[in-house]
Amino acid sequence: MLLDPYEDTWALCFPDPTTMALLPRLVVTDDALLRAGIWNNVRTGFHNAAVGTDAVLDLLEAAVPHEDSDDALSTVLPWALTKVAPLAHDRDGALGRIHLASLARLATAEAGSTVQLAAFRGAVGSAASVDTLTAWLAGDELPTGLELDPDLRWLVLVQLSALGSLSEADLRAELAGAPTNKARVEFARAMASRPSADAKAWAWQRFTGAAEATNYELEAIGAGMWRTGQEHLTEEYVERYFATLGELPGVHAGWVLGQVASAFFPMTSLSRSTLARANAALATSGLDATVRRRLVDDTDELSRRLAVVAAYPS
Repeated sequence: MLLDPYEDTWALCFPDPTTMALLPRLVVTDDALLRAGIWNNVRTGFHNAAVGTDAVLDLLEAAVPHEDSDDALSTVLPWALTKVAPLAHDRDGALGRIHLASLARLATAEAGSTVQLAAFRGAVGSAASVDTLTAWLAGDELPTGLELDPDLRWLVLVQLSALGSLSEADLRAELAGAPTNKARVEFARAMASRPSADAKAWAWQRFTGAAEATNYELEAIGAGMWRTGQEHLTEEYVERYFATLGELPGVHAGWVLGQVASAFFPMTSLSRSTLARANAALATSGLDATVRRRLVDDTDELSRRLAVVAAYPS
């Protein structure tokens, strides 16, 4: 039974295990509002550790290849990539399932449609094959009707960087070809996403103000630095992050202060010790109010992610 499927109430609803087991057979419906209600129930359940990663991925595999709403794909796929797959016990397997589902929709989407674009973005974000990404970057094997504009080109470049396939020189050469403001932001994201100690040190210098970066670059750098799968490179920065919080108002100001505090929060450090350190930081007197507000939200999110991992052991 799906409670409040059309979200007519303010109730907090999520599906029970029996409903989750049946939803993959029921999600292919022509009622777009019902599909949205299903996904909102599932996302709420996941947020509250009442739904596990495997159940979400089972539903995604059934739903995505038939989804005809670009809004749905643009919501579900990024959520699955950034919040579901990172909590899976087999992260690479989870990404592979998302990738195949995205490719299945990509193969049937109307050429040049927004659905095709959303499916492609999901396929890029879940791709683990350097060869596939490199071919797409060169314009080869792209679906009919899809062209790599600068935005999509940088999407592929960031993913290649995260896989360790591009050097700083490669990225600087790409930026030099079209140095727009958007390109500079994505260049910063790609630089921080590289799986190397130098890349994480580069990102950290921007966080602490040792090197300059614009507001939007800082947000992108934080996202690139704390990538799931790169914990062996970022673990040394967990304690350093909390030790630096008191100094942030002297480096960043205004809305940027809160954005930076959140962007660089060590969300990929899924351990009770990190959660304890975050709670200890919140208990510190004199913490800047803007930083505290962001830290409250991020600590809550970390605790919820840990609850999902604990509730669904391998």
